[in-house]
Amino acid sequence: MESLDEGHVHPIYIIVLIICLLNFSIVLLPNVEAEGVGDYPVPDEGDWLIQNDTYVHDENIHLNGSITILENGTLTLDNVTLTLNSSSSAVLGIFVKVGGTLNIYHSDITSSNGPYLFNVDGYMTMESSIISRLVLGIAINYGDVTIANSTIYNNDQYAIRCNGSPVLKNNHIHSNHGGILISWGGAPLLSNNTISSNEWGVVCLAIGYGTLIGNDISDNAQGGITVELGHFEIHNNTIYSNGGFGITSDHASINATNNTIYDNERWGIYSWGAPIFHKDNTFEKNGKYNKEGDVLQVWDVLIKIFDADNQSLENVNLTIYDSLGDIIWRGNTIGNIRTVVLREYELKNDRTEVVHTPFTIKASKEAYFNSTIVDVGSNTEIIIVIDYREKEEEPEDTIPFWGLVALGGIWIVIIIFILVGLIITLRNRKRKNI
Repeated sequence: MESLDEGHVHPIYIIVLIICLLNFSIVLLPNVEAEGVGDYPVPDEGDWLIQNDTYVHDENIHLNGSITILENGTLTLDNVTLTLNSSSSAVLGIFVKVGGTLNIYHSDITSSNGPYLFNVDGYMTMESSIISRLVLGIAINYGDVTIANSTIYNNDQYAIRCNGSPVLKNNHIHSNHGGILISWGGAPLLSNNTISSNEWGVVCLAIGYGTLIGNDISDNAQGGITVELGHFEIHNNTIYSNGGFGITSDHASINATNNTIYDNERWGIYSWGAPIFHKDNTFEKNGKYNKEGDVLQVWDVLIKIFDADNQSLENVNLTIYDSLGDIIWRGNTIGNIRTVVLREYELKNDRTEVVHTPFTIKASKEAYFNSTIVDVGSNTEIIIVIDYREKEEEPEDTIPFWGLVALGGIWIVIIIFILVGLIITLRNRKRKNI
């Protein structure tokens, strides 16, 4: 047997030492593989119900059911790829019930087949994650919700639907039918998001109260911000290259300051039926073919026409002139009323401001007419009285004397012809008898 030289270690001892160290490390070092605690793992089939504190990290999950987070349940996904096997026959979803909590960090959620639902009635925090292939968007109804630094794209309808009041910041929302939908009391705070390349950017359909600060809203085919009813604060945003209006208001008040609004196909800001406060905005190149411009304020004007007896007077001709004397509308009442939309003022894209009010409204029926001057700065109702009276009906026409004479003469001629005919007939009979 070979002897060991002094001061040298035989290789076999080194190998034994390495093996011992590896075994020791397996015992003492924590397991760094994917794992979860709480209501985990997911079921092979059916819904994943979360009733307890559940934490999953570094996992790739394919789920053949929905996720339902019940009251007092919490699900945290950290660096998880979650794929729902949704289909047209079985639409799956993620449902956060009232009192439930969903936390999503550095994760990717999508569907392998058809789109899926995502409804939040409880609490949710989403950070640095990717969401795609939703059917109705992330529907935020109640609760405390924050979505930040995330990408939401390629969804059939809107990326996010707000009936609640979430905080949405530093997100990229793109390639959806619509970016963000706000309705029925929704009051989100949108800050520093990029909302681009959707059909619609930000849309409020009914009674929303949004605050938009520092967002980039661009290249949305049908428009940047569209608001119906409610009130919106719009400050320090960049709104450009949208296919329709930059900002359009339909009976919703808007406060817009320090925005950069340019290169939108139609008006930079268009407000119909509600006041718009705009200050220190920067405009450039809004309005295609110069038919539109930077700002337009219009109002509903309801015109009612009555006669001298205070009765509704129908089918009246109306002509409306603006302060410049130009005819801007002409038509007839429908019944005794007509609603028209009149421009109070406009800011053209060459920086020219045109004030159209006050208006002169002329109403006429047959030989009767009246007019009024109205200063339009809000939705207005106008009453015009025309001193009109129906013509008295003339008695039915009777045959005049000369007509009677002519008619009598005709009858005399007819009678003469008859008598002459009889006489000739009688004479002929006598001659035959002879």
